[in-house]
Amino acid sequence: MLPSPVRLVLVLCLGLAGCGGGSTPPPWRADGIGGDFYGGPDGESGQEVRVGLLLPLSGDQRPVGEDALRAAEMAIFDRGDNDVVLLPRDSGASSSRAAEAARSLVADGAQLLIGPLYSEGVSAVADQRGTAPVLAFSNNASVARPGVWLLGFRPEEQVTRVVEYARSQGLSTFSGYGPGDAFGSLTLASLRASVARAGGRLQAIETYQAGSQPSASLVRPLTQPGRPDAVFIADGGVQARALAATVAYAGAEDEAPEANPPAEPGTSRFLGTQRWLADPELGSEPGLTGSWLAAPSPEALDAFVQRFEDAFGTRPADPIIASLAYDAAAMAAELSLSDQGYNDAALTDPLGFYGASGVFRLRPDGLTDHGLAVLEVTPSGPVQIEDAPSSLPVPEEAGLGALLPTQ
Repeated sequence: MLPSPVRLVLVLCLGLAGCGGGSTPPPWRADGIGGDFYGGPDGESGQEVRVGLLLPLSGDQRPVGEDALRAAEMAIFDRGDNDVVLLPRDSGASSSRAAEAARSLVADGAQLLIGPLYSEGVSAVADQRGTAPVLAFSNNASVARPGVWLLGFRPEEQVTRVVEYARSQGLSTFSGYGPGDAFGSLTLASLRASVARAGGRLQAIETYQAGSQPSASLVRPLTQPGRPDAVFIADGGVQARALAATVAYAGAEDEAPEANPPAEPGTSRFLGTQRWLADPELGSEPGLTGSWLAAPSPEALDAFVQRFEDAFGTRPADPIIASLAYDAAAMAAELSLSDQGYNDAALTDPLGFYGASGVFRLRPDGLTDHGLAVLEVTPSGPVQIEDAPSSLPVPEEAGLGALLPTQ
């Protein structure tokens, strides 16, 4: 077994000369989905280690599933000699199909299950996994449990990261705006907790109907004296642009009556999550210029996407899912060479692992901590202004069962 500090940096070697012989992996199958995939033919032990892949290989999400499979194969190739056999199964679009695929993999001797994509499927697979650990792609913390890990980037850790950065830059008062749906409620609750932990002060939480544009009256406090230093928008990029534009409109209205007190200098800083990145027009709203959000390192993710394109001739349909599939398979290949294999102690190594989108660590409670970068919105798009950490803080008593802090 490799010592933990070594494993941290050897789980994958993105773009480094000498990794995988200094070459990019070929597309072993033209369609990328047929049959099982065997790892290094000269594995160290000669004993097969079967790893199941639960991916949507049919239906609307087929392109995402196929690219995730290719990414997993690339990870096994990059690791070099190993005995991992990838067993891909179609998890379909329903929880029953995912459960059926999981039963099939367990019957075929899978020692670890990677996937599925969505929280409904995760719950179904968890009931069929037997003793095999699960590394799923969801970010819905409600379906996590010991033995069932969620690799997805949770909104809670994004909120924590950007709030801590804002505090480090001298911002102390916060307000939150978001839709009254599940995502908005979760994210605004995370804002409340994060501001308290960071020693800031929360002035207000305001909600609006999901999919609607916040009214001028709702955002008017952001144009008045005493407005907060930072305003967190728990919504997507399109809605964030609309809210920023509404604030500008309300501010213009307030300038007309002379009876109104003069506005304080400057404006509130908007904060957000990686949901904003799905909006290609994010930088077109002047009110969002200078906003901050937390997300996986664009540099690390771009390097992975370029290697994927070099290997397969196309960019992944969903780079985040593909990168998580790579990380899970790379970790599976690395741990397959250890004496511990896929037991809880090995999977929850406090030092974590380094993957396609940066450092990450599985927690005993089924959640995953990620090292996130901070981005700033500019007219030409988001740019990284603070690097993601290269390691995660290790608790003083990091043992099995310890709840590791969210990064």
